Amino acid sequence: MKFGEAFSFAFRDLDWTKKMLIMVVVPLIPLIGPWILLGWSLEITRRIIQKHPTPLPELDFSKNLMDGLKMVVVNLVYLLPIFLLVFVIAFSSVLLPLLDMGSKSDVPVFTLVMLVVVSCILILEILYGLFMGVYLPVAYGRLAETGELKSAFEVKEVWALLKAAPGDYLFCLFGSFISGIIAQAGMLLCGIGIFFTNPYIMTIMGNLYGQAHVQAVAKRSLATLPQAE
Repeated sequence: MKFGEAFSFAFRDLDWTKKMLIMVVVPLIPLIGPWILLGWSLEITRRIIQKHPTPLPELDFSKNLMDGLKMVVVNLVYLLPIFLLVFVIAFSSVLLPLLDMGSKSDVPVFTLVMLVVVSCILILEILYGLFMGVYLPVAYGRLAETGELKSAFEVKEVWALLKAAPGDYLFCLFGSFISGIIAQAGMLLCGIGIFFTNPYIMTIMGNLYGQAHVQAVAKRSLATLPQAE
């Protein structure tokens, strides 16, 4: 994988200024704006997979919106366990202290139980979040390649691609950390810088997802070839 290329390829497009400025404005559209930006990034992934000569796409309102909605669905389904764990923490933080109030013991047993439970849940959330950091890019790659939402939930196929190129998907996770730093830098610019850094971040991640998918498909195909005797 050409990791550095993800940070520079967008600027090789002759119309990159116009395309990026449009995507600065698009997220300001109420409700659907961020979804369109997500779909635009998925189109970048698709073009990387297809080896399109112009990987930085023009805005395609309806297509980008539909792709963005599909990505939102993928995120909601795969991140549902985290939402459930957060609910458990919130519920426990309210219920267990009430149980302690009715206890005659000087030791807040239920509160101690809550602390142990919450600590375990937080560890699970971190581990699951890290796992999703390498798993979701595989699902995005499948979605970009096929255009079908169901392909992102074909666990057997997604898992096979992840096993074929785990290192490439770890680069995607590393890229997301760097993107987070870029986003924080944008926030420091009076808060408005995030509107300019967001489209750039989407080009980075879209490129990395595409590169990882190409590498995973190639490595998987190579692994399934019959070995010469």
